[in-house]
Amino acid sequence: MVSGGATLIYFPREIGRIRVARRGPSDPMLIGPELRRLVNKSLHSFGRSAESMCWPPMGFASALESTVFNLRAVWAVFMSAVNLTSFSPSGSHGPPEIMQRIFRMVLPLYFLDPRYFCTVRGELAAVCRYWAAVVFGDSSLWHLIAVSKRTKVDSLAFTLARSNARPLCIKLSFESFRMKSVDDPAAVSRVDRLLAVLIPSATRWATFVLSCQHPLVFQRVHYHCENLVAVRLRSITLLYWNLPPRGPRRLPSIPYNPFLPRRWFADSTTSLTTLELNGIPMIWDTAGIFDRLVTVELCDLPGSVYAAYRVFSALFARARGLRVLRIGNITHLETPIDADACAVLCCATLQKLDVRLDSIVGRLLTLLDFPRLKKMILRAFDNTDMESILLCNRHLHRVSVFKLHGWMGGGELLWPLFDSLECLSRMDFTHAQPDAFTSFGGWTSSRIHSDPKSPAQKVSELRVGHVSTTELVGYCHARMVAAGGERCPLSIRMEHPSFSREATSLTAAELRWLKDKRSKLNKISIAITNVVYRSPRIAPAYEAQVLRTLHVLRSASMRCRALDVCTCKLETMLLVLQSIASEDARSLEYLSLACTGFASSDVLSSVLLSTPPVIFSGQLPLLKKLTLVGVALDWSKIITLPNLTHLSLRSIPPSGSPTFDQFAAFATSAPKLEILSLDGVGCDPANGPESTIELGSVIALEISFSAGPYTESSRLYNLIRRLRFPGLHSLSVAFFSQPSVHAFASSPLFTQAFDVTFLGNACCDGWMENVLSRLRNTRHLDIRGAAATFLSALTYPVRTPLGLALPGPALTKLTVRGERWDVIRRLIQVRKDRGLGLHTIVYESVEPITESTIERFHLADFKYIRSNVGSLLWQRPGSSASSVSKIEFGG
Repeated sequence: MVSGGATLIYFPREIGRIRVARRGPSDPMLIGPELRRLVNKSLHSFGRSAESMCWPPMGFASALESTVFNLRAVWAVFMSAVNLTSFSPSGSHGPPEIMQRIFRMVLPLYFLDPRYFCTVRGELAAVCRYWAAVVFGDSSLWHLIAVSKRTKVDSLAFTLARSNARPLCIKLSFESFRMKSVDDPAAVSRVDRLLAVLIPSATRWATFVLSCQHPLVFQRVHYHCENLVAVRLRSITLLYWNLPPRGPRRLPSIPYNPFLPRRWFADSTTSLTTLELNGIPMIWDTAGIFDRLVTVELCDLPGSVYAAYRVFSALFARARGLRVLRIGNITHLETPIDADACAVLCCATLQKLDVRLDSIVGRLLTLLDFPRLKKMILRAFDNTDMESILLCNRHLHRVSVFKLHGWMGGGELLWPLFDSLECLSRMDFTHAQPDAFTSFGGWTSSRIHSDPKSPAQKVSELRVGHVSTTELVGYCHARMVAAGGERCPLSIRMEHPSFSREATSLTAAELRWLKDKRSKLNKISIAITNVVYRSPRIAPAYEAQVLRTLHVLRSASMRCRALDVCTCKLETMLLVLQSIASEDARSLEYLSLACTGFASSDVLSSVLLSTPPVIFSGQLPLLKKLTLVGVALDWSKIITLPNLTHLSLRSIPPSGSPTFDQFAAFATSAPKLEILSLDGVGCDPANGPESTIELGSVIALEISFSAGPYTESSRLYNLIRRLRFPGLHSLSVAFFSQPSVHAFASSPLFTQAFDVTFLGNACCDGWMENVLSRLRNTRHLDIRGAAATFLSALTYPVRTPLGLALPGPALTKLTVRGERWDVIRRLIQVRKDRGLGLHTIVYESVEPITESTIERFHLADFKYIRSNVGSLLWQRPGSSASSVSKIEFGG
């Protein structure tokens, strides 16, 4: 309990309550310990949900620990910039709920794949960026409007108010909406109140998603939206789950057949590009013309094959630019259809077809034709008969990329399907059962022996998952036999090692043959990526499979071209590194090692420094890209990296960070280094005279001054200021920590780079003005996160010791993300008043450009206005096509 003038803030029920002491902006760090409890409680609430998705607890906790460090770094600024008393006494809009909102927006559980923990780390970094957006009052946090049965009316109104004029993403989720009776008045009234607050913002809707199970709820949404006009709407997703409610109260089914009303799209047909319907029949004859539809998904359509045929007939006639089509589950009714009496429907623009196959969909596909189809995803499950699969053959002759999901069968059942893939170049079995790849391997061996020009020999890229190493090497054996001594440019990607079956050894004859063809097998590249765990129980099985995979590949004299290891366990990282022999290391081209457990990083560093693995004890002659995250090395052991072009070092523990001399020796061993990325690595100040080093081959430099463990910004600045980059072309600087901001403003790097990118928000007063005065050679300036600070410095400049804060005359292109129209108008006016050479502004927004917008914001000064796809939206009368003055808008 905190004494003094404490302010009581009520958190959501699942978090509990704590007290936050507030003594005014002059003492913002008083709440340090209480903040840690606040963050821990919020993250613990989210962590419990994440653990139910089988996330690795150790790695997840380590990633959250890093997030806590970042949030603490910006909390002091938040306390000094925002008065907590401005939030309601109930706390429904206070910082804890804002933090939970960030986690829900950045890490929606239904969008994440629990197999890959490495995605969590990157997404948690986005959490910190959004929290920084809150600190500086950015409205980008509020563009996602998620409404469910637990949403409060006042919270929804507050969110809409904070979103300002931004385009909105509306998500209505009422899947588990329960009613006490068939027409529960209280539930209906609650839905009506939420929609009454939401509907007035319809003119700003860019995305609309409705997921509903109860028919009465859908009726209420339908009633409120029937006369809706949404001129900016680009994407519509409607999911209607007509399922019986669970629990003791089983409501009678309400006879209601939902449909998509015409008025929803009366004035939005010019912007709609994506339409997804699940369980919603579409009245296409009266729904308007969808000229710009690019992606359409139709699943669980009530009706028959003939009804679906009519739907696609109307769709293909109207959507002349359709490129992606997803079909599935048309199984409600069955009406005989005479295929001979129906003309084949053709969609000449379709490039991707995603099919969830059943008997009715299979018959429907025989009436459709896609002459330019390039990619097909076939989802065949245990209830899919072989006859339905063979009905897809007419669409496979032109397909170059084929993905098979599911399918429990094996043997020779799929061979007729493979025979139809005449133009196949990439095969994907990452989500298929192991028997599917077994069938593919058998078909390959059979066909390439009988016909050397068989499509089986044309496959250049293969992606597999849950496949034993023996079968994979056996497939390579068959391909090499068919090559007859010629090159076999096959790339195989193992998305995740299989632990469902034992990896048996190859036969002696196969091993002898593979060793004899060693030089030719080196042409085959194997990428083992994302060595991760689903849960502690099966972690040993994953470890064993990784080691077996490396052993079998080494026994077959096959070389790993790329190795990507991301793990939170010290033991696993050591096992993988120590299992790689020196000849394996010599064949590596891409190496990424990430230890996500910060508690394990120190221990790992000490072990690697005392007993370095073989992989780092000699030369890596083919290595092109090296990424180390939380992994320290004995920097003096690596002799040479003659082909290294990309080096990324992040979150290196201080015990394993190189000295300046070690880094200099390491960098000079890579004469072809072009891209250098540094975050959380540095060196201590020199005791005597400081030496410098010149990296003449580096053309792109990425620097991040983060706030977290092992990221002391002063140590990174000590390293950067002693490096010289005479050939520097591109500079990217991210600021999330303030101590080194002032010192870095005087860096000579700003005067060298032609392309400069700023990320983050930790910019102090006067800092941006100093930087602007140094951009003498910059041609393209990209502002991300600090746009408000930059525009303020540019449009309201102050005199600095270096002169007036103006970018150099070389600046011709400016990219600004997320600012409002009035800010862009000020920028255009400054361009005219000061004679800047700026002729291109890329303004990322989904706001439409109209004649009134051009007139209101004085955009006519630019002769061309182009969309993100390059189509001409407006041209000044009398201007020529050779004009260089333009403004581009991307969304």
